[in-house]
Amino acid sequence: MTTPDTRPDPHLTPRAEYTAYTTAFLSVGTMPMFHVVGPLWALSFGASPFEIGIAMGARSFLPFLFAIHGGALHDRLGVRRVMIFCALSSAALTLLYPFFPVILALILLQVITGFLHTLGWIGAQTQISQLTKGHPKYMGRFTSASTISNFFTPPLAGFMWDLAGPWGAFSLLSVWCVFLWISVMLMPVPDTVTVSKGPPSWRAMLPSIGDYRDALRLALIPAVGFVIAGSFLINSMLSVRFSFLPVYMESIGFEGTVIGFMVGLAFLVGSITALPTARLRRLFPAHWILVCVTLFAATGLGIIPFFDDLEGLVFVTILFGAGVGLG
Repeated sequence: MTTPDTRPDPHLTPRAEYTAYTTAFLSVGTMPMFHVVGPLWALSFGASPFEIGIAMGARSFLPFLFAIHGGALHDRLGVRRVMIFCALSSAALTLLYPFFPVILALILLQVITGFLHTLGWIGAQTQISQLTKGHPKYMGRFTSASTISNFFTPPLAGFMWDLAGPWGAFSLLSVWCVFLWISVMLMPVPDTVTVSKGPPSWRAMLPSIGDYRDALRLALIPAVGFVIAGSFLINSMLSVRFSFLPVYMESIGFEGTVIGFMVGLAFLVGSITALPTARLRRLFPAHWILVCVTLFAATGLGIIPFFDDLEGLVFVTILFGAGVGLG
């Protein structure tokens, strides 16, 4: 029998609550849209599958190096300030994509915008945590907003690609970032958070060795290290799938809207299959669950080339999404 949650309801104002949800919806939505538009853009100017893989993987390069520092930046400079910078910078940089149909420019833009989008998403999660102290009612709604965005935005990006090509698709992404900026501007600063009003110092924006030392010390704990390894495997499979699937589907004649639907479907299935995780953990050891679902997701990824029809691709997407969601 589970113990009921006794944390007091923070009773958020409508402005605080709904801007948290819209910020989550808009912030997380940029990432799956780039999973659709990025490979299609690279294919349009003749990039090879190897180059496309590098370009899509480049989005994770700076987040990998500075994930710890990114979280510390929100603490030092304030969530609102960091997210405003990320949203406006992303809106401007996204419009540059169609101007430079060369692989080196694509990789460079992917490196920068990937970091900005990840930093923005960290900010959205930090904001809701500061407002609610992890209250399950609001965190559940926050997760729902994120899930809906992950399912809704990839088909939207694919549809815009089919309708107006790269200029239309990247313009949509830029406008999306502008809406994110508006949502962030409307976000209130929680009363419990103290933020410096002056201009940030260079020292505050530079990585701290102490932050990395503390994180590495945690990673040496076996349980934490196992979770990190499992997360690495699952995120690696996500990256491979979203680099490979649009290229494969485009090569066998599918349009951008259908490709976007397939990207979004994986997120939707993952969100549904994540629901029984707590019950499974009561029945089986957590490490065996992680091993099994990782193999499950890997199977859904590896058998994609055996299918060239929509029904088969839906099947492998459900298989993959279920494994990732449980993982």
